[in-house]
Amino acid sequence: MAKKLWLGMLAMTLAFGMIVIGCDTGTGGGAGGIDTALVGTWDFIGDDMTYVFAGNGDLRIYGDGQHVETMRWSTRNGMLTLSGGGDSMTIPYSISGNTLTLHFGVGDVDTFTRR
Repeated sequence: MAKKLWLGMLAMTLAFGMIVIGCDTGTGGGAGGIDTALVGTWDFIGDDMTYVFAGNGDLRIYGDGQHVETMRWSTRNGMLTLSGGGDSMTIPYSISGNTLTLHFGVGDVDTFTRR
């Protein structure tokens, strides 16, 4: 339930650009890359939310087994940029073994395990 609320908030944030920490210019050439450690399927710990990071920069998000949204993703210096609908947001991330952690802010951390 909390992840469904989070997904709605993420979509709103991307749609309205309310929380933009940084932007990928989309021009390539060092603007962002693909951290191959992220490529794969990641399941949210505690809810039925799945992120599928493709090597071509597509991110497919699933909730309760249903496709919810497709976005673009890139990385640079430990930052993950998610973009869609003309907006983007950049957040810190870390990978330790089979655990992905997204740091949305103080006390707002989402943890995923690699499938």
